[in-house]
Amino acid sequence: TLDRTVGERRHVVTVSLAVGPADGGSSSGNSWAWRRSSTDQGGEVQVPVELKAAVDTGVQSSYYQGPLLGYPVQGVATTIERVSLEPGTSSAMVSACVSRCMLK
Repeated sequence: TLDRTVGERRHVVTVSLAVGPADGGSSSGNSWAWRRSSTDQGGEVQVPVELKAAVDTGVQSSYYQGPLLGYPVQGVATTIERVSLEPGTSSAMVSACVSRCMLK
């Protein structure tokens, strides 16, 4: 959870995700996906474009920076289980929250 006030604007984001080894035996590839629920239609999770881009930026940033001395991470699969945010929260704050959550 990220709860930060910048100027007069309050940004609140909560992210739940799972990180594990990538499937397929490739040690160099990283991937991420949204968790699908039984109510998803057509197999594609419906997510606003801005939110999807912000989550992608946060995930890719954490893969690139890595949790240990800034070394990139390889062979990782991430599943985004839930993202909730309050109105007015910027996409930069969503990215920061996802990246921080990935490193924990």
